Amino acid sequence: LNDKLSGAGGKSNLSGALTPGMRAVSVRSDEVNGVGGFVLPGDRVDILLTRSVGAGDAATTVTQVLAENSLVLGVDQSSDQEANKPLVAKSVTVEVTPDQAQTISLAHSVGSISLSLRQISDKEALARKATTVADLGGFGRKAAATGGKPKAKHLGSEVRVTRGVETIGYAVGR
Repeated sequence: LNDKLSGAGGKSNLSGALTPGMRAVSVRSDEVNGVGGFVLPGDRVDILLTRSVGAGDAATTVTQVLAENSLVLGVDQSSDQEANKPLVAKSVTVEVTPDQAQTISLAHSVGSISLSLRQISDKEALARKATTVADLGGFGRKAAATGGKPKAKHLGSEVRVTRGVETIGYAVGR
């Protein structure tokens, strides 16, 4: 019976729907990481990893792009591209390159993966591939630890004031 076979004229399966050379990989999803359930089969997403890097005082948090403009193949175990209602899913399956599949697999063990839903006609490459806490501006870790109060250091005839990640030097007369 044709409905028991895969391939041309048979039942559809995910492996037959993949673009040649591509892989299907699933990422964990919830109401936040899965864009509130608005990611549906046929949509395009960017896949992001947020993780800690460094140690001690050099430790920071970074978000990096793992894959851009990836096709959503399925949400949970549904690949119905006619679906039009938001669904908070436990997993989202996307089409990626073999290298991206390997990177995403490793990323599951080192941080938090989230999806960024693209507008239907947006095919532009992302300008920024990684974002650090310093890129957010405002108060850095050291300023936040002192309650946001600027620290001043006296260096001879100059006082350097650090606010967050910005340092300004002021000449001081004696």
